[in-house]
Amino acid sequence: MNPLNWLREKFGNVLKLQSAFDQISASAIGLGIAAVIVGLMAYILTNVGEQLPVNSAAQFAINNGTKALNTFSSWLPLLAVVFVAVLIIGIILVTLARRTA
Repeated sequence: MNPLNWLREKFGNVLKLQSAFDQISASAIGLGIAAVIVGLMAYILTNVGEQLPVNSAAQFAINNGTKALNTFSSWLPLLAVVFVAVLIIGIILVTLARRTA
């Protein structure tokens, strides 16, 4: 079976494929916003943590929150690569679908 015929059967027309491409773009923008929010949260937690007593429960909670943010932020580059790869594949599929339509 021709992959382009499969795409036509799956998506019906180019507009539906374009809609999927737009959703991927919106997800990529959301990923960028998430990265900014994680950075701001880490900055705020660090500044608040410096003002607390060393062995307090609040300091312990902030240290754990900072570790969690570091863990999450370590996954952001991988997520960005996946979104870019999906975006490039989407561009290629839209171009191929328009040429054969």
